[in-house]
Amino acid sequence: MKVFFDHDGGIDDFPSLLLLLTYEHVDLLGISITPADTLIEGALPATRKILDLAGRSDVTVAVGTLGGRNPFPPSWRVDCLKVNDLPALNRREPAAPVSDLPGQEFLARTLLEATEPVTVLMTGPLTNLAWALDHHPGVECKVRELVFMGGALEVEGNVSEPGRDMTAEWNIYWDPPAAGRVFDSSIPMTMFALDATNQVPVTEGFRRAFGGQSEHPFSAVAGTIWAMTAGWDLVTGLPYFCWDT
Repeated sequence: MKVFFDHDGGIDDFPSLLLLLTYEHVDLLGISITPADTLIEGALPATRKILDLAGRSDVTVAVGTLGGRNPFPPSWRVDCLKVNDLPALNRREPAAPVSDLPGQEFLARTLLEATEPVTVLMTGPLTNLAWALDHHPGVECKVRELVFMGGALEVEGNVSEPGRDMTAEWNIYWDPPAAGRVFDSSIPMTMFALDATNQVPVTEGFRRAFGGQSEHPFSAVAGTIWAMTAGWDLVTGLPYFCWDT
């Protein structure tokens, strides 16, 4: 299965990439980063280092340049800097290439040049794909399926910003027009809304279970990343879930 991955550099995006890289049937064509729940100076190198860890230094990464209407909280966006500094990811300089194209154009070009339809996996806002649809109409028929994390259907949202009523979900809220553009397309979609992700909390037991697998490089990195979520509920008043993952 040919897959293109677009993520937005949040703390749960990196275990998503680790998990994706374990699937032998996935042919990962490229990665773009949407500058949403992140700081690019941490998200880009961390992504490249994880690719190197997996022996996939052949996968090119591109940085998106499009902004959203509603910025993520700054205290969340710095998490990528912590991931980028993990000792297990800093044994050597990253080798995975960086595209000269902005992420949205790299996504479009990769889809247009693919020899067969591509599954697009998005664990952040839909901004880059919406841009591609607007600027390269041929992209629409090249997407076999969009799999994405976003939205809240019959449950409360997770945007608790002042003046908001907790109905919105962050990946949609960051760029609502982009979500509308993608929803209006004919692309088949599988949507993992909060209704689904609310069923998979990151518990203390889950985090500590990685200790029994710490000799495995992927588990060591994933377990350390999940450990960073301890205390989230005390600070925010909200549970932490396996949202993107």
